[in-house]
Amino acid sequence: MTEAPLDELAELAEAGEPSVEEELQGELDLEGRRLCADGGCLGVIGADGRCSVCGVGEGEAPGERAAAEPASEAATEVADEELAARRLCPDGGCVGLIGDDGRCKVCGTVAD
Repeated sequence: MTEAPLDELAELAEAGEPSVEEELQGELDLEGRRLCADGGCLGVIGADGRCSVCGVGEGEAPGERAAAEPASEAATEVADEELAARRLCPDGGCVGLIGDDGRCKVCGTVAD
């Protein structure tokens, strides 16, 4: 291990440069943060008014999240066809799929 990085850190400390910890202390406002209303979530409410983890809006009940738009029938059919066209690896202990080259993408086993 070289001593150059340690020398650089020592120079920064002598020059009065703030450490990473000191910089974060100024940015982290523990008292001003707003916790997510969902008791099972660890997120905080961001500047956009939504939880940074689960997306619940401030003032919304956890069950009020907007539902995703259902996929169109054409997209569902294409996805079903692609799913049916997959070829699983013949090695019973592998979870890979057979690629265009006839080999498993995970373990390299050649397909039958």
